[in-house]
Amino acid sequence: MDPNKGNGGQTEKYSWTQTLTEVSVVFSVAESTGELSKRDVKVDFDRSKLNVVIKGDTCASGELFGPVSPEDCFWQLDVADRTVSLFMEKATVDMWWKCVIKGDGEIDTTKVEPENSRLEDLDPESRSLVEKMMVEQREKAMRERGFVPPGPAGLTSEQADMLRKLQEQNPDMDFSGAKMT
Repeated sequence: MDPNKGNGGQTEKYSWTQTLTEVSVVFSVAESTGELSKRDVKVDFDRSKLNVVIKGDTCASGELFGPVSPEDCFWQLDVADRTVSLFMEKATVDMWWKCVIKGDGEIDTTKVEPENSRLEDLDPESRSLVEKMMVEQREKAMRERGFVPPGPAGLTSEQADMLRKLQEQNPDMDFSGAKMT
């Protein structure tokens, strides 16, 4: 099935959404079940299993698609909306889940649309790495089209090639202030 707008899905008992780092699950409780309080909800988070019982009805039980960090998981009851919401932190990030509980209907993760992130949201080290990768991708695309990008300001293409080779051989060194004569 295609993922919903939150990159998750829908089962008979719950709907769910996800990011690369967390999964949210919402259970709607029918009005016919009567008054609802936190004593009516029992949620057990385990690294690889989940068990949710609301008003004596098992709403979800089984092995999770991926591991979670139980200490970073919690649930919330909204009495007015008659919903129970779970928030689970993925232990393995950078992986899209196909379902919450193995055996439930799966979404097509190739159709997931990751949330946009901005460079300024990244920590300095990650930002530097992403910027470097973007420059390298642009340069590679330009070389493939037969255009050799110019080197740093004031360098000939021969000097730029030499500098590029030095950078490849010494990836831990910073050549940003290098001067060639």
